[in-house]
Amino acid sequence: MRVAIILILAAIPVYNLLGQTAAPSGLSVRVKSASSNAHGFDVAVEVKNLGARPVILQLSPKLAGNPRLQSLTVEQWDANLGWQNVGPCRDVEGESTLKLSPQQATQDVVPIGDLAHGWSNAPCPGKIEHLGGKIRAVIVCTYGSVSEFKQRRGIAGCQRVESPSIDLPK
Repeated sequence: MRVAIILILAAIPVYNLLGQTAAPSGLSVRVKSASSNAHGFDVAVEVKNLGARPVILQLSPKLAGNPRLQSLTVEQWDANLGWQNVGPCRDVEGESTLKLSPQQATQDVVPIGDLAHGWSNAPCPGKIEHLGGKIRAVIVCTYGSVSEFKQRRGIAGCQRVESPSIDLPK
């Protein structure tokens, strides 16, 4: 019994690295910072593969823009509506992928905004009128291989990975 308890206690750090909890895919998402911009904030995000297998992520069609990861977004908590998207609209899918090997990380920046600051997110209008409070970063879809990515079956077959929430600066 004592050996089992020791093994369990030794395994906890693997699943909780600096406040990050790995999803079943092994992926961890963490908001590193949020800095002001003209329309709201630029949210710096780190995505790390804490698992034993590679994880495939879809890239945006325009790699020069932000975010580069197609399925990376930011959500804000609303007491009436729950978690709501405040990141940029993603109406065009990319065909390129990024392979994150075990222990490999990538960083990205997601611009978020609100109507009060002139943010226009057409053709995907948001319900959040004012940024503030808690936000979290979300990877909407991950894949185990490039062939799995090519056979994607829509959002229903995806696995979401959410970061712990942080408070936006005031």
